[in-house]
Amino acid sequence: MMSPQRISATVIRAALFVQILVGLALCIVPTLPSLESSETRGSESATINLKCKGIKASKGHIMVAVYGNKSSFMSDDMVLAKKLPISGKGEFTARLVLPKGSCAIAVYHDINSNGKLDKNVFFYPTEPYGFSNNARGIAGPPSWNDALISVENEMELTISLE
Repeated sequence: MMSPQRISATVIRAALFVQILVGLALCIVPTLPSLESSETRGSESATINLKCKGIKASKGHIMVAVYGNKSSFMSDDMVLAKKLPISGKGEFTARLVLPKGSCAIAVYHDINSNGKLDKNVFFYPTEPYGFSNNARGIAGPPSWNDALISVENEMELTISLE
């Protein structure tokens, strides 16, 4: 049997994890007209050929969020947010046109197309998710620095969804 202190610490960690994941799920905008960031109009842009590995179901959508700075990471202030239909199991590819510079990308597979990252009773995600650099956090999302990538020219980026 777990001690009350251990249970309390576990509950606090779970609550923090839920807040972070709910923030990720709520910040994904369901539809935007294109995969081009509005910030690329009139500025220098670069293309990311995004590949998501680990697609286990051929239904649902891939939800993509691109963050342009540390203070906006995991908030609703994104450079780009997109809901993209799944075409099959295995891998998913998309072409993102973004402003040149630094960013971090969060992706999840919304298998049941309900527009949110589903979780189990312990608040652990039940739908696959991942971040740029395949960064992982210990009890929530990774840090900005771990997920940070530099977008200067056309590039390939692979994110493993787990």
